[in-house]
Amino acid sequence: MADFQVEWLTLHRRTYNGEIPGATWRIKRGDKVNLHLNNTLTEPEKLQPFNGFRFTNSTNIHTHGLHISSREPEDNIFVHLKPGQSYNYKYNIDPDNPSGTYWYHSHLHGASLFQVHSGMAGMIIVDDVKHETPDHLWKVSCPEHCEHDIQLVFQPILEYRNLFGNGFSTLQMRMQDNQLFWHTNIISSGGTLAQWLARNIYLYTVNGQVKPVVAMPTGQTKRFR
Repeated sequence: MADFQVEWLTLHRRTYNGEIPGATWRIKRGDKVNLHLNNTLTEPEKLQPFNGFRFTNSTNIHTHGLHISSREPEDNIFVHLKPGQSYNYKYNIDPDNPSGTYWYHSHLHGASLFQVHSGMAGMIIVDDVKHETPDHLWKVSCPEHCEHDIQLVFQPILEYRNLFGNGFSTLQMRMQDNQLFWHTNIISSGGTLAQWLARNIYLYTVNGQVKPVVAMPTGQTKRFR
């Protein structure tokens, strides 16, 4: 768990290494990637029903866009890390894996929606290969021109309103989340902050921020991922 500040609101969220979004992975075609996932969340957690919201504090990790095996120790979505457990993923990136922008997130059945809304996701970049990349794009891209390569991760971490039955406050109740992580403080308009958020706030964040601003000089080119 980590406290994360968005504008005036302090969030108490499950994250990767205390960051929203999680750290960006930069890899190359043909790489061998070793990832150690350590679940520092604690008991107790909801265990039932089988095909419902459960496993508040168990987790795993899943990638999108990488041409890797679905068998252990690669990207097996059935890996189940209980509180206090850890796991070593080993990814063999295909030499023909397309360069591009991809992502990773929690994918344990029963917990994925809740943990992704909490903030457990991040970007993966498979680096461009110079001889395949147009010159104008290479000049604004990592690894040689990272000052122009801007990463944008959109996340539903402020989806509190219950538009589709899955507002974050509702998810916390359905997951039987520890009430220490709820916004139970009473506010001046009456009721709790959690209740006010559920009535009023439904926002996506960009890199963990609301309406961030990018300053660019006239005539300069940037690459947005």
